[in-house]
This record gives sequence, structure tokens and C-alpha cells, in this order.
Amino acid sequence: MSKYLDDFKLIIRECDYSNTYKMAWSKAIVELSGKYVNDNSSTITIKISDIAEKMFKYYWDQTIYFNLFQSAPNQPPVILQHVRKIIDLYQDYKKDYKPVVFNKVDDEIKTRFKSEFDKAIKESVRNIKDNVGPFFLNYKKEKFSFYVFDKKLDYITFNQCDLKELYQNQQDLFDLINYRWSLMLEDYNSSPRIGKKVRIMDEQKIRRPKALTFFDKFLDYENEEHVCFICGKKIPSEELSRDHVIPWSYMYSDDLWNLVYVHKGCNSSKSNATPTIDEINKLKERNLKLQSELHEVWQDAFGSKNAKILQEFDYAIEHDFVDKFYLGCRGC
Repeated sequence: MSKYLDDFKLIIRECDYSNTYKMAWSKAIVELSGKYVNDNSSTITIKISDIAEKMFKYYWDQTIYFNLFQSAPNQPPVILQHVRKIIDLYQDYKKDYKPVVFNKVDDEIKTRFKSEFDKAIKESVRNIKDNVGPFFLNYKKEKFSFYVFDKKLDYITFNQCDLKELYQNQQDLFDLINYRWSLMLEDYNSSPRIGKKVRIMDEQKIRRPKALTFFDKFLDYENEEHVCFICGKKIPSEELSRDHVIPWSYMYSDDLWNLVYVHKGCNSSKSNATPTIDEINKLKERNLKLQSELHEVWQDAFGSKNAKILQEFDYAIEHDFVDKFYLGCRGC
């Protein structure tokens, strides 16, 4: 391993915790290195606007899915402020709050919201030229030369062999960056499973471990009539949906103690809103009733099959998961 790579990893491991800019910056550089791996020029220039677009993508994915803060809430990075505005514009236009990764909508965003996106990149370039590019080259009193940076220019310059080394070690660097990024996010968010949330965005495929209909056979014991948890009305079969009372974007988990029957329309209108205290109390009452019902029928209905579900459900009630995660969700 070269000194160049050792030093690059040192900066990732040891940079300050004020925000996640340096993680997004370094990840963008490592990702873009693949674009130039077959370029035989001795030096390679990368536009800072290209780096800003990659950073925009990372922040979009982490925000639209998990609403993760990237710094202290009162000091959001400039690029994150733009990301949030454009997410709102996109969702208002679509009339749909279902999260979607940036790679699937980037062309539409850049076309339909061109002026807003161009402004976001322009202001982000100015901001990261002031606050990221030069500072990534410094650690304590030591100065590094990963790239040539000039604040007057809109690009940075690499030796081709250095950029190639970043590409050849891309996966190791992504793993290190994601680990460090997760540690930083733990300072700004009370959300659980942060490491998994950061890592999963690289895969660009967020899959649930099982269909939510899997839980119907348990939910039916307490709510056989399919009464909507939100509006209190009976749900027609074609309108039946399942909802995470504490939003899935916070939990990143499907758990019986947090799932209820709702109308599809009620589910859509709720989006990722934090539940009210009345809904939380209602959920706790539901869980106690469901727990009693399940214990009465479990042996005859399920035997040892799915025993883990009941054990997890009992554990969640015993350890006050509803209150625990609700408090965390309100503070995230």
C-alpha cells in the first residue's frame, strides 16, 4: 500500500466531526475515479461541479429514505438545504411521498427543476470550495497533496497514477468512508441502524426482508374486522394496507409491535409523519390486547412455527419499545 493511499485513509479516519461534507467529498472522488481509469493522460482534472452532483446524490438518498441529519440541526450543509427543497418540489409535483433513489430520477430532476438544481450545484460548488476542498488536504500541522486545488478554478487536478490507485481500492475506501460517515451520523441522529442505512444506499436497492402481508395472520387476531388504525372506519379489502406507526424511514425494520391495518389513502396521507402521543398510546393498548390474543391461540394455531415472532413481540412490550423508539423518533 502506498503512502498516498495511507494518507488518504488517515484523513478519512481522523477528520473533524463538524459535518459529513468531507465524507461525501471523498466518496465522490473515489466514485469518479472509475471514470478516468483508462485515461492515459499524466494528469486528470475533475470538475468540482461533478463532485457536487455526486454529493447531492448521497444526501438525496439518505434524506428521502431516512431523513438523516448531516450536522447539528441548526447548521445544515448548504447542499443539504438544497436537497431538502428539491425533494419537496419533486414530491409535491408527483403527489407521492414514496422514496426513490436519485439515480432513478436524476434526469427528471435536472429537466423539470433545472433552475433549482443548477442553483443547488452552483451554490454547493462555491460552498465546498470554501469549506471542503482545501481542508481535506490538512491534518493537524501536516499538509497532503492528494490533488492540486486552486480556489479560483472550478476543478481539481490529480496525478493519473494516484487516481488509479483510488479506483483499485474503491471498495475498501467505500467501506471505510461509510463506517466513518455512520459514526458521524450517530452524533446528529437518534435513529437506529445508521450503519446499515448508510451502507444500503450504495446498493441502490432497499428491500424489505418480507412482504408486510406476512404479518396479517397475527394482526387478524386483534383486528379481524380490519378497522383502520388512523380513521377508525372499516377497510374494504381493496383498500387494505399496513402501516408502520413509528415511520419505517426511522426504524428501517418491519416489526409486529409497530404494524397496524390502515386504509391505503390514510397511509399515503400520513407519509413519514411522526405519530401523535394519542396514536402512541393507542398502539400500546393494541399491543397488549394482541399479546393476550396471541398467547391464547399460539400453540394451537402456530405451534413452534414462527415462535421467534412471538418472542420478539413479548420482548418489545416488556422493554417498552414503543416509548423508546417514539422518543428517539421525535428527536431525530
